[in-house]
Amino acid sequence: MRIAHNLLPAWLLITAGWLSPAAFPAEPAPTGLCGSAVDESVAQESRGAIRRGLQFLLKEQLPDGSWARHPALTGLAALALLNAPEGLATPESAAAAERAARWLRRALAEPAAAPDAAGERRSGQAPYPTLNLAAGSWAVIRLQLGEDGEFLRGVRRRLFAAQCLDVPESDPAYGGFRPAPDSPPDLTTTAYVLETLYLTDGLEARRPAAATAYAAALRFVARGLPAADTFETPAAAPEGGKPPRDGLRAAAELKSLLYAGAKAGDPRVSAVLGWFGREGSLAANPGSGEAGYYAYTFTMAQAFRACERRGVEASAPGTRMADWRRRLLNELLRRQSGDGGWTHASANWWETRPELTTACALLAMELALLP
Repeated sequence: MRIAHNLLPAWLLITAGWLSPAAFPAEPAPTGLCGSAVDESVAQESRGAIRRGLQFLLKEQLPDGSWARHPALTGLAALALLNAPEGLATPESAAAAERAARWLRRALAEPAAAPDAAGERRSGQAPYPTLNLAAGSWAVIRLQLGEDGEFLRGVRRRLFAAQCLDVPESDPAYGGFRPAPDSPPDLTTTAYVLETLYLTDGLEARRPAAATAYAAALRFVARGLPAADTFETPAAAPEGGKPPRDGLRAAAELKSLLYAGAKAGDPRVSAVLGWFGREGSLAANPGSGEAGYYAYTFTMAQAFRACERRGVEASAPGTRMADWRRRLLNELLRRQSGDGGWTHASANWWETRPELTTACALLAMELALLP
């Protein structure tokens, strides 16, 4: 049985920066919240860059339908194909995305399958089965193939099981999601899981498990934030303290707060946005330079779009993130390689893999072009 189409309304399908259809009432496109609209010349140049990037991804897809036999990477690459702006999608890209979704269903079918199927042990990468399960599900959610409803309910059950609820609520780990069964929870995994749960909430008529998960996750994410807009980027983490805040962490905090139920006007949301207003950058991952740049730009675009849909002004005029769409597009246009992909020398976040950096760049550009 197919998933009911109203699980994912049209605007929700755009990218993995979606919010739940019940999260807010219908509203016109929030064109005034994040700076001016993108100039037509920049939009047209960006569409050409996206076309070339999609062709690069198609050339890099393996015969089995995956990219690098890695679920998270495959999910992001397939999503970039599926979210191409109107006029850029082709039958070839649609078929490639469907092959990827079918590979993902097989790779993620069993809890033990994902790390081996991902090829992570062979490549020297530590296995992160929870993150693979969460991000690898996005293309499946997007396509709604066959019996995906039951498959995705199983994904939800496994993601709930990864949440750290077996410690006292006062424990800093409480409410976060573990990247692997014997690992402590972390913000990155938690951000990916919350997004996947939000996207699939429509599969459950009654969601007591989700309500508990969101409330606990909000405690985990918010525990690292002050109650007011007072924090700054430290040069280094104190011994035994939290890691330095950079743009990627701040963006993951921001979208996780919203997915977990924080409302417009929440001082913790204002705190992160205040940091972006002072420290934000599109030319680098603020606080970390080139490290994790493509993961940062994609996550930041997700977070800012999530703010818009909640009626939160994410980049007021005069702040460092004003007119973020145009500036992000111009920066990614500048960085595109002649073969249509995006490459990176920094090994953080596995960004030496051009399939990954290209997928993240395309997803960020697709978000920036949305009205």
